[in-house]
Amino acid sequence: MTDEQMNTIMQAIKELSDGQKELSDNQNELFKGQKQLIDNQKEINDRLTRIEEKMEFIQHKLIEHDEQIYTLRKKHITSQ
Repeated sequence: MTDEQMNTIMQAIKELSDGQKELSDNQNELFKGQKQLIDNQKEINDRLTRIEEKMEFIQHKLIEHDEQIYTLRKKHITSQ
């Protein structure tokens, strides 16, 4: 094998190694992004749960308020 052939093979091996390192780095970045996405989804789900709980409370209070208005109107009508 000539020196030129050996240099070509060594260059190909180096390029392959560099490509594998770049691929590994890109995969690590992808995994970091995926983890951040999952963390963000968990936070959003927690927020939505809290909002749903607050909405249930607000709906309950609105129903109570409507019942109070109905009662007051009924008393007002019967008192006239």
